[in-house]
Amino acid sequence: MPLAADLVVRLPPVLVVIYVLAIVIWYELLRFALMRRVAKRRSGKAERNEFEEWRREQSELAQVRREAAEQEAAEESEPDPARRYYYIARRTARAERDAAVERAREAVEEAIERIERRHREIEDALDHDESERIRRRSGPPTEGD
Repeated sequence: MPLAADLVVRLPPVLVVIYVLAIVIWYELLRFALMRRVAKRRSGKAERNEFEEWRREQSELAQVRREAAEQEAAEESEPDPARRYYYIARRTARAERDAAVERAREAVEEAIERIERRHREIEDALDHDESERIRRRSGPPTEGD
């Protein structure tokens, strides 16, 4: 004798609609609260990750500076002039390479700015042409039409 089949709930349709709306609202509220917590946790992790990355970069930069200082001290204390000139040439080549990379980066940024400026000019011209076309179409008819 199944008990579930004997249970019949008779509710007015208005009450059913109200219950369904209440269930949907509770579901949305719980989902919103859960998503907000997840977002807060993720943003906290992102901030920690950014800080860790910044700290790692700073430690790497400090390490590079220490190594450069040690190498410079070794170069200056080198008794062999050929080796000292080799170190000086290496340092000069590194500086020239870094300068060339910086100039190339600046050239790329300038090219991107020129392209974006030209793109805006073309977009403005197209917008102007389109507005002219619409104005002509919606304007009063001329005698020749």
